[in-house]
Amino acid sequence: MTAESCLKKERDLMFDNNSDPNFSEMMEQSPAQQPGPQRKPIDITTDLSAQTSNLERRLRMLEERYGLMQKREQMIEENMISTNKKVSIEIKAINSEIIDLRSDIAQIKDKIELIIEELRQSARKEDIKVVEHYLDMWDPTNFATQKDVENIIRRELAKAIPSQNLRPKGGTQ
Repeated sequence: MTAESCLKKERDLMFDNNSDPNFSEMMEQSPAQQPGPQRKPIDITTDLSAQTSNLERRLRMLEERYGLMQKREQMIEENMISTNKKVSIEIKAINSEIIDLRSDIAQIKDKIELIIEELRQSARKEDIKVVEHYLDMWDPTNFATQKDVENIIRRELAKAIPSQNLRPKGGTQ
């Protein structure tokens, strides 16, 4: 349906064609050729009709935009909720790891304190050098055992007193 036919229908509805025999002639004339008083109602209705159509079109566009905005808002809200849940889960996991790390650090501190205490109780380098110096002076490799000393004493006594045979202890006479 063309714009002309729409306008013709509107004009037909506004005015009854049977009431005026010159109506169809007037309608076919251009607006400039039509007499003054009849031209105004036609222009006003056309103008109102165009404005109404324009407002309806704009209203539909606004309704569509509003609907799209509501859908976007809902999608953003759902995304925010899911992101919030993910972040919350990650934060809980990180907090758990932090607690584990703190307990591990506490255990490591305790072990380090034990090691430090053991090191304090162990001999220092100077102490070891002093002991080493005394060992070099005494030379324990030249020490004799008790058995060696007893054998040496017997030998020397046997040399000094040849008439008496000294036997080792535990022997029979």
